[in-house]
Amino acid sequence: MTSFTLVEYFLFVSVVLLGLSIYLNIKQKRLLNQRKNSEAALIKEAYFDPVTDLPNRKNIELVLNEQIARSARHGKSFSIVSINIGNYRDIKINYKDKANDILVQIGDRLLESTRDEDILSHIEEDEFILVLNEYIEDDNLDILFRRINNALEEGIVDEHGTLKMEAEIGKSKYPDDASDARGLIYKAKNQILSI
Repeated sequence: MTSFTLVEYFLFVSVVLLGLSIYLNIKQKRLLNQRKNSEAALIKEAYFDPVTDLPNRKNIELVLNEQIARSARHGKSFSIVSINIGNYRDIKINYKDKANDILVQIGDRLLESTRDEDILSHIEEDEFILVLNEYIEDDNLDILFRRINNALEEGIVDEHGTLKMEAEIGKSKYPDDASDARGLIYKAKNQILSI
């Protein structure tokens, strides 16, 4: 009888320990998921624009620095494009409630008019930067600029009519115009093209 009680005791203790182990594993998994989600939220907040969900200035500078290093190793060049929405401040004043929605639509239009291999970022309230990830001929750049311009000229339709976008497009080229990320962005912002 004593040996049977001892077996029951060990069985009971084993079941309790197994239950406790399962409970602690589930609790640990939840904590790890919460931590992972918190880290992902922090990374998103640090490197992505909260309105458009596009990479922000900090993110695109990291991308540009990697692109510069890769281009320097291979002796290649690449271009970046600055797209400034000239009338965005007026839009923000006149369409207070819808300004963020309009900004998202602008970002979507720009993404649709660019190539899959290029990276679009939103670096300021009214400015986007497009990194062209590979060398592109100037003739093809003109095609890209026209597509961007046409996408924005279509305007955004709402209950008040069609809201036209006034875009200024600039470009800079590594290493001709600058050899660092900030210099390339500055040059692109200040070398406005006529399209």
